[in-house]
Amino acid sequence: ISEIKYSPNGQFLAVGSHCREIEIYAADRNYKHIGLFDKHTATITHIDWDDKSEVMRSTSADYNVLYCDKSGEVHITSSGPVKDLQWFT
Repeated sequence: ISEIKYSPNGQFLAVGSHCREIEIYAADRNYKHIGLFDKHTATITHIDWDDKSEVMRSTSADYNVLYCDKSGEVHITSSGPVKDLQWFT
């Protein structure tokens, strides 16, 4: 484990790893595993959530910044959907 971050609303927990993946759990459902984001190519170094707990951004040791929805299933590849978001940290 290289990074752990709760969503602002406390409903989700994102756990980044040296294996280049982010596991997503539903904290409000007894930490049920609900998703996996596996698009990074290096160790996860930071996780952040937007202030509405809908979008997650993450960085990795190779300096990539990637975005996904709260389930980890939708990789957001264009800046349009995230450019006006307010970030929690």
